[in-house]
Amino acid sequence: MFRKFFICFFVSRVFAGQTIAYESTTAGESTPSEWVLQDVEGKIQVTGNAKGTDVEMSYSPSYALLQYKEKTNTAKELLVVKEGAYLFITNRDKGKEKILSHKVSDTPWVQDFKFGLQPFLMSDAKKYAFCIVHPEKLDVHEMVAQKDMEEVLEVGGKTYFTQKVKISLKGFKKKFWTGYVWFDTTTHLMVKYRANKGPGTPYTEMLLVGEKA
Repeated sequence: MFRKFFICFFVSRVFAGQTIAYESTTAGESTPSEWVLQDVEGKIQVTGNAKGTDVEMSYSPSYALLQYKEKTNTAKELLVVKEGAYLFITNRDKGKEKILSHKVSDTPWVQDFKFGLQPFLMSDAKKYAFCIVHPEKLDVHEMVAQKDMEEVLEVGGKTYFTQKVKISLKGFKKKFWTGYVWFDTTTHLMVKYRANKGPGTPYTEMLLVGEKA
């Protein structure tokens, strides 16, 4: 009971009310993004924009994802809601609507690595199994995050002590995709991300470029 309360308090204290800026680079093209975290009626609301896409996420105080919404300037909209053991998905694209659901039972749902891995980072566990919804195919993929070594990174003229986390698809599918994320060991902010979208695709590197309360 005490452990659970401490985690909820710690996460809310660290993140609520912050604005966090990142810059992604893929094949020489850079894209900035800014994320605002607010405490809304006891939930942590995360809103951000990158490359014409608006994202809204609603988390519990312990960072269990409750709702994910993604909307682009081309009128494409994806909404995923967690209710009990199910993920309910509504996708609208070019005037067509698709509604479906996936049973995930008690498997944690993570749609964004920047914030969704907070429960894992604050635990003593070395591995963390979770699921993610493919934003285009709308199917559910099982994934595994594993704590790697701790590293000191120099990013934007600042020194960060980080926990490196390896993320891969579960089972034999791990051959097709693996990514790495580095988190500040004190604040648990994501400092760096590096991965591609699959075999033969260019790598994306995302770096923390600013934060303010």
